[in-house]
Amino acid sequence: MTERLAERLRVLGIEPEESGKGLFLCVRELVENAIRAVSPGTATQPHVVEVALTEQHLGADDTIFNVSVSDDGCGFGGWWHGVPCASSARPIGRGLETCLLWADISLPTGRGEGNPLTVITTTRESPSISRRSVCIHPNGGFAASPVQRMPKEGASFAGSRVSVALIGSRAGVDKLHAYLSR
Repeated sequence: MTERLAERLRVLGIEPEESGKGLFLCVRELVENAIRAVSPGTATQPHVVEVALTEQHLGADDTIFNVSVSDDGCGFGGWWHGVPCASSARPIGRGLETCLLWADISLPTGRGEGNPLTVITTTRESPSISRRSVCIHPNGGFAASPVQRMPKEGASFAGSRVSVALIGSRAGVDKLHAYLSR
C-alpha cells in the first residue's frame, strides 16, 4: 500500500486497518448514490435499489465480500463514457473513489493492485447498455477499460449496477444491516 493512497482513504474517513468501517462506508456511499439516482420525480412508479453481498472466507480474520449495488434510476449517462482510460485526475465521484481505494489498499497482496470496480449502466434514451471497469492506476490516478456496449433490444429502461470485491468484517456487515433496515 502506498502512503499516498492510504492518506486519500483517511480523507474519506477510513483507516487502512478498519475493515468493518471500510466495508460499511463503501457500501453506504454506493447505496446513497443509488438512492439519489432514483430520487422522487424521476419516474411515476416506485423505484428499486438492491444490495447484494456474498462472502469468500480467506482465513480467520479476512473475508472478501463481493458487493453489488443496483438501481433503476437515471443511469450514468454520457460523462461516464468520456472518462479517459488512464488519468491522474479524479473523474469519478466519492462513492466509486472510496470503493476503489478500499479495494486497492485492503485486499491481500497480489489481489489488490488494480482490483477493478465494474459498472454496468444505461439511460432511458440510450440504445445500448454500457459496461466498464475502473481500477487504481500505478500513478495514483484511475485506469478505465474501454466501454463495452451491448444492445438493449428494444426495451426502454434505465439504471446502473456497481460491483466490486472488498475486504470486510462481520461488524461491518452488522452495521450495514442496521443502516439498510431503517
